[in-house]
Amino acid sequence: MNLAEFAEWALKDGSFHGCGLDGGDIQDKALECGIIVQALYDPEKHGPCADAEVGEVWFVFSDEIFAALQRS
Repeated sequence: MNLAEFAEWALKDGSFHGCGLDGGDIQDKALECGIIVQALYDPEKHGPCADAEVGEVWFVFSDEIFAALQRS
């Protein structure tokens, strides 16, 4: 995981240049940096979602990020 790389990208490509980042860009970079990982959507594991169907690509926090969030 490279949280520092993600933060640097978000600041330099976003706020430092007076630009906004869209959700797709953020998701792509988070995936590239290992902050999120792909999974297949399972409502029993991920909870209900009206916009997703069973087996669709779904994104979740990586184990390292999930563990860090549980400690905070």
